[in-house]
Amino acid sequence: MTRDCAFATQDCSFRYRAAALLERGGRVLLVSSASHGALGLPGGAVHLDETAADAARRELFEETGLHAAPVRLIALHECFFDTPAPAPAPRAHVVELVFLMRIEGEDAPLPPGNGDETPRWVAPDALDAERLFPPALREWLRTRPTGIQHWVTRENEPLSELLGADCCFTGESVWFRYRAAVIAPEGDAVLMAHFTPENYDYAVGGGVYLDETAEDAALREAWEETGVRFETERLAVINESFFDGRGTLSGRRAHVLEVYFLLKPRGTTALHPPQGEDAGAHYLPIETLDTTEHFPLFLRDYLRERPQTALHLVTRENEPPRPDPGTPAAQPPMTDEG
Repeated sequence: MTRDCAFATQDCSFRYRAAALLERGGRVLLVSSASHGALGLPGGAVHLDETAADAARRELFEETGLHAAPVRLIALHECFFDTPAPAPAPRAHVVELVFLMRIEGEDAPLPPGNGDETPRWVAPDALDAERLFPPALREWLRTRPTGIQHWVTRENEPLSELLGADCCFTGESVWFRYRAAVIAPEGDAVLMAHFTPENYDYAVGGGVYLDETAEDAALREAWEETGVRFETERLAVINESFFDGRGTLSGRRAHVLEVYFLLKPRGTTALHPPQGEDAGAHYLPIETLDTTEHFPLFLRDYLRERPQTALHLVTRENEPPRPDPGTPAAQPPMTDEG
C-alpha cells in the first residue's frame, strides 16, 4: 500500500508533487483543467519512499499512457493558494519538482481525458492566449534557462498564525519532512550545528513551516540558531534523502526533501545565539569534514567543488522498496528504439 507525501491540518494542507515537461515536434504536452481554468503540466503526488523523478514518470504514464525518461530537474516550485470546500483545509501549500522529460519507445496516442482534465499537445504560438500554471512556465519556455529555477507562486496572503507547524508527518513505519538548510562558508570554515546526543555535526536548518517558503525557512533557522541575519546568494542543492531512522525514529523509513541555500559570506565567524538556544552552532574547519561525522553527506564535496549552479541529488542510505509490478518505475529502461 502506498501513501502520498501529503497531509492536512484544519488550517492548511501540504502536498509534495512531481510534474513532467514533455515536448514533441515543437509542441508542449499540457493538461487542461476544467475546475482550475488553466493549462498545467501532467503530474501528481510523490509517494513515500519514491524519488520525484520516478513519480513524474509514473504520473505521466498514468495520465497520458506515455513512457518517458527524466532528462533533468528544471524547477523547484512552491505554491500557496486558497482551496474552497470540500477541500480538507481552506489553504494549500504545494511543493513541486518539475522535470524535463523525453519520450521513450513508440509515441502513443493521448487518452481522451477523465472529464475534468484532458491532456493535449499545444503549439508555442497558442500559449499566449492561455492561462498557464505555474505562471513561470511561460518564461521558461521562452528563454530555456540552464540550471534549476526556483519558482514561488503565491495566490493568497501569508498567514502568520500557521508559522510553527512543520511540513512533517509521522506514520507507523514512515517519517516525512520538508526541510530547508543553509550552506554558509566563511573562509576555510563552514557554519554547522552540533547534535550532542549522537555526536555529529549538521548544516544549520530545520523543518519548513506550513505557508512558509523554503528560503524564508532557511534564513529563519539560521537566525534562530546563530542570532545572525544572513543573506542568501542563491539556491544551492535540492536533495531527496532516504534512510532508516535511528533514535526517536528507530523502526521508521525516513523520506526527507531538503532544500539548501548558499549564503553570502559576512567577513567574520562571530555568532550571537539567542539566550537559551543550545543548538551548538559553530564554524567548523572544512578540512575536518574528512574525519568528523556530518550531514549532509555531500557537503564536503560541494565545498571543494563550489558549483556555480544548483544541484539535484538523491541520497539513499537504505534499500529502495520493491515497486509494484507493471508500473513504469518497475520496468527496465527503454532505448530510443523502444
